[in-house]
Amino acid sequence: MFWQEASPNQDPKTPKSVQRFERMKLDGRLTFFDALELEDIIQFYMGCNNPRKALEATRYAVQQYPYSTNFLLTKSQLLASTGRMRMALKVLEKVESIDPLTSELFIIKGAILSKLNHHNDARECFNQAILHSEHLDVTYLDIALECENLGNFKEAINFLKKSFDANPRNPQILRELAFCFDVTDQVEESIRFHSYLIDNQPYHETAWYNLGIAYSKLEKFENALDAFEYATLIRDDYADAHFEMGETLSALGRRNDAIKAYEKALDHQPSSRTLYCIGECWEDLEDYGKAARYYKRALRKEPDMSDAWFGLGIVRYHQLQYSEAIQHIRMAIRLDEYNSEYWHFMGEIMQMQGEFTEAEEAFRNVIRLEPFTASVWIDLATSLISQGRNEEAIQTAIEGSREHPDYAKLFYHICGYLMNNGQIKESYHYLEEALSLDYKGHSVFLESFPQLVADPHITHLIELYQPSR
Repeated sequence: MFWQEASPNQDPKTPKSVQRFERMKLDGRLTFFDALELEDIIQFYMGCNNPRKALEATRYAVQQYPYSTNFLLTKSQLLASTGRMRMALKVLEKVESIDPLTSELFIIKGAILSKLNHHNDARECFNQAILHSEHLDVTYLDIALECENLGNFKEAINFLKKSFDANPRNPQILRELAFCFDVTDQVEESIRFHSYLIDNQPYHETAWYNLGIAYSKLEKFENALDAFEYATLIRDDYADAHFEMGETLSALGRRNDAIKAYEKALDHQPSSRTLYCIGECWEDLEDYGKAARYYKRALRKEPDMSDAWFGLGIVRYHQLQYSEAIQHIRMAIRLDEYNSEYWHFMGEIMQMQGEFTEAEEAFRNVIRLEPFTASVWIDLATSLISQGRNEEAIQTAIEGSREHPDYAKLFYHICGYLMNNGQIKESYHYLEEALSLDYKGHSVFLESFPQLVADPHITHLIELYQPSR
């Protein structure tokens, strides 16, 4: 109903009717357009994410066809979508004077009244839309979509269920229902609804698919796998179900089976995301040659896919091709500079290569983007130690310990840094904190700081904090 903004990346070719409309505006001469041409012009501007021009074209359409309820309804929608609710309602008054029984009029009016917080009046408009509807399933669905746009997902569920009762074979209704159940965190209700539906319509592939999605949300992967398998048995070309089977099998650690499911999805619907997922499976199986091939195939379809560039970087790292790995990860970061995982891996490679300044920058970006990643504070402190900036490293680790007071490894490292810096008494305090948080962690601590193994005071503290058996 209400016009939704299209992707700003759309670049459709300009139709001749639009070119004529643009020339008319430049020349200032009125030109005749038939109704279909004007509809195409309006849709073109909507698709180009240009509501101002869409509204301009709609106004011209209304001038040429003043009694066309379609153009008046579109004008009302555009006015409402740009926040001019009162003007939109005025336009609907004219529609009502021409055709007071069109259900779309009441749906748009109800949505506008809801936006203005006149909820009782809005509900009455929706009731009128249902009363005058020739296609109840469509009307219920349109009302549900308006409820979704307004954030009233629970109300949307009620209308979607009614729409489904009126037309149980419309797959969009079940897709919207699954979405609303997910948004409202009613996963168990989704399972109940779709299970009941399957009991009555066992060959409803969309119901099986939605059931699988719901089980996946609860991490009941075996149940999810059964549901997706039934969906594909009912409809072999159900690409989404094959893909979700792949996702589920991956979650179960069955990489080879996952690859087969993803390949089946590819057979019916070529997708860069599916190619990427297959590459990820081969990477997990440590077949880096095949992983690289699939990541490259994904990038041929979608050159700006940052995950595939990152995956290719990881593969090159494992193949000891560090220079290429760095290039690929830099490309991933260029495409998605807010991904902390990319920065973290870049920091680790740079640190390994002895590029401590670049490693430091990468780790600082991780902390900026996601300070809740506890281990990165140790990584940053280590890069500072490598640059001889010991005091700064100690302060960084201490700051990290304040952010993560339960992360024992940080306290162990602070102890080691302080010991190496000659701050013996302070170091013992942090060791005691670490031992009280995670006693077993002291063995890794002594491996990281082997020079402290012979320190009698440290040995004493370790014995002192040993849990009683």
